[in-house]
Amino acid sequence: MSAGPGNWISSSLTRETILKMGLRVSLIVTAVALLSYWHISVTLEEQTYDSLQNYITERGQKESNIFLLAEDNHKVFRNAFLEAWLKAVKQPSAERFEQLFFEPGDGTWRLRPALFRGVYRPDGTKSSNITGYVGKGVEVDPAMRSRLLLAYDMIDRYAEGWTHRFPTLYVTMPENAILIHWPYLPWGLEADANLDINNEEWGYISDPRHNPSREAAWTGLFYDVPAEHWMVSLKTPVEIDGEVLLDIGHDILLNDVFERVVNDHLKGAYNFIFRTDGRLIAHPEFFSNQALVEEAVAGRAFQISDLHDNSLINAARLITSAEGTFEGVVLDDKQGDALLAVSRIQGPDWYFVTVYPKQLISSTALEAAYFIFLLGFFSIIIEVLMLYLVLNNQVIKPLEYFVNVAKKITQGDFDLRMGHRKDDYSQRPNEVGVLTRSLSEMAETIHTNDERLEREVEQRTQALNETNQALLGEIAVRRQLEEKLREQINIDSLTGVYGRSYFLQLGNLEFKRSQREGNSLFAVMIDIDLFKNINDTYGHSAGDAVLKRFALVCQECLREIDIFGRLGGEEFALVVAGVDEPEAYEICDRIRASLEKTEVVTEEGVIKLTASFGCAALEEGDEGLDAILSRADKALYEAKEKGRNQVVMRVIS
Repeated sequence: MSAGPGNWISSSLTRETILKMGLRVSLIVTAVALLSYWHISVTLEEQTYDSLQNYITERGQKESNIFLLAEDNHKVFRNAFLEAWLKAVKQPSAERFEQLFFEPGDGTWRLRPALFRGVYRPDGTKSSNITGYVGKGVEVDPAMRSRLLLAYDMIDRYAEGWTHRFPTLYVTMPENAILIHWPYLPWGLEADANLDINNEEWGYISDPRHNPSREAAWTGLFYDVPAEHWMVSLKTPVEIDGEVLLDIGHDILLNDVFERVVNDHLKGAYNFIFRTDGRLIAHPEFFSNQALVEEAVAGRAFQISDLHDNSLINAARLITSAEGTFEGVVLDDKQGDALLAVSRIQGPDWYFVTVYPKQLISSTALEAAYFIFLLGFFSIIIEVLMLYLVLNNQVIKPLEYFVNVAKKITQGDFDLRMGHRKDDYSQRPNEVGVLTRSLSEMAETIHTNDERLEREVEQRTQALNETNQALLGEIAVRRQLEEKLREQINIDSLTGVYGRSYFLQLGNLEFKRSQREGNSLFAVMIDIDLFKNINDTYGHSAGDAVLKRFALVCQECLREIDIFGRLGGEEFALVVAGVDEPEAYEICDRIRASLEKTEVVTEEGVIKLTASFGCAALEEGDEGLDAILSRADKALYEAKEKGRNQVVMRVIS
């Protein structure tokens, strides 16, 4: 029978020694590679934070330039208009008005086509590309004529100088009138006679009802079909003593901005832009989805939630809940396992976000550690070869001699002479020589040493047993500590209810049981109304007191079998099984009513509590509790939009 690999290795001291040393060195190399991976990861993460902060600050400033320039243009236009207005309103304007405007017979007034094609000014320069529209039924009195004529002169003065950066410069008036400079598009001549600009977002965004602050206002993203461009409009109201004279408008083309968002990004990362109210402005997935683009072209305003990307929703929620100026900050999105580099685009007050997956950092560190490991592995091979040569000459050959001598001693032959040898090991001044000389003494002491070793083995065995008993006691204590630690992890330390992970674990077990037994199951998302205001007004200690009292009231209204936990912040969740829709609603409403009657007395004042509830039922095809919680979360948002302090059910129709 041939010897196995283990016997082949152990049969040679050379092979066994080299193998053991190779294994030990391999462990050291592996440990060094792991330590290098950790060090490189930490270093790269710090460098990435700094690089992302510089990058996003520069991007935010770059993307803000066009919007800030538009606002500066409006300030210049408004100041010039107000400076000329008092003089313009006193001058007769009927004759010049007739020269510029005509009635096409559809009940409207429009600027004459020649003003679009081009007319010469008194100084010999040419004015062109200006059209105008005054809607049906508008009474053009002298004051309005003065406004129209002065607005025309202001557009004629500034439009050509601003056209290289902005496609349009226009003025709207609350009476349903517009004057616009738009090269290559006679917009005012082609506008439908029934058009009411006050029904368009770019028309009403600056009126007193939608813009009570009377500052410059930005529309949301829209697609202009005639121009075949994505754009956003800036409107700035001009008024005297509370009387609205007109609104100044700029359209900003966003196709170049969107192209930079999609294509100009860090390797492995991606960019997106959204508004503070959650309205989506630009996202690579949005522009790659033709159906979404067609809906946006048709006029639909998309929210981040419309992409149904939980990681994106969580990222937006993390950004909007953070505090700061956002001139260039980096947030740690632990749920999305990414770094969020955020900068505000000044003007429309958008968030420009770069999502940088942490995997990029770990993969780079892993590549470096892998290289170190390979380098160490090849070093091991070279070292083993060199070790073999040294061992063979300095150790192995003498050991072969010692093996033969030992065999003779074992057989009772104490004549240690081995015949003629080129190397007399007894003459060596090192350990080999000492060992050779000592072999002659070894036979005499073998018996004595055997007895001594037996005694030592017995003593050490007894010591080992005592050590084992002590270790068993330590293990028992450690298990008790681990059990206490597990309980602390499962329970939210502030409110005493289940923490997020343990809640989801219990909820999924209940989900599987309900599916298996065919029972009903409801998931409820609960959010304390205006909790951020409580923290801001009364302080975080009062906020903690509110969370504790909120959890206590909820628990008092629940059954023992109901699963109730805190997902984070002021967000709680509930899983109720074995009830029908009315009973589920009654449970939620009972909690809601109890909370409505609850008052939390703090040093800063008395706080009244209300909460919003979103409830959803288990449906066929659900693969986990997350599906029900997602529908419940949407119901919760609906409850908030309806005014809070109410229960919204989403069940199977």
